[in-house]
Amino acid sequence: MKLNTDGLADWLLTKTEQPLRLCIAGFPSCGKSTLSNKIIRQINKTKIIESESWLHPLAYRIKKDISGSHPDSYDLNKCCRDLQALLNGKTIRIPQYSHKIGASNESIEIKIDSEDGVILDGTPFSLSCFNKFHNLGIFLHPKDYDIWLKTSIERDVSSRYFSRSEATRHNMRKAKDMEIIRKDSTSSIFIECILDKKGFIYEVYDDN
Repeated sequence: MKLNTDGLADWLLTKTEQPLRLCIAGFPSCGKSTLSNKIIRQINKTKIIESESWLHPLAYRIKKDISGSHPDSYDLNKCCRDLQALLNGKTIRIPQYSHKIGASNESIEIKIDSEDGVILDGTPFSLSCFNKFHNLGIFLHPKDYDIWLKTSIERDVSSRYFSRSEATRHNMRKAKDMEIIRKDSTSSIFIECILDKKGFIYEVYDDN
């Protein structure tokens, strides 16, 4: 079935347990953050946790020649420890990543109550090491790679301070790195994303 963002949000809410523990992962420019925000407007007391909070600085990734979609771009061990502490009711400080400076420049304090909903927003959250933190995970991927690449390049040029040649190389490398995560996303539902002029359209194959 084909769904727009509102329809996909509604469909996901019929599939999840309460309290909400949802992982939204997948390729950039496929509407992860848009979908997350649609859901939190429907469910009170739901917090979005973004994987970029544990992203290594840009200088580190350049040195390693990896994109922000590669698992090694994240401090996965600290992320797991922080998520476990959060879900145990502890208050922690989470860094806030800035694309302008290519590093985290501040942090915010966050606490999650037992009845709060949680959305894990970001590609690495679909890795198997994070399965214990969610009861439903999806992985969004583009149906047409060429359209996705063009859209991603334009986004990086306009909002993430890349030259066009840098953005092209960056996103081609990103697609390659995404496959590493996708192969380990064993518990995720894979959903195809069509980049439509009016927004995102998702192809969902529901066996139930």
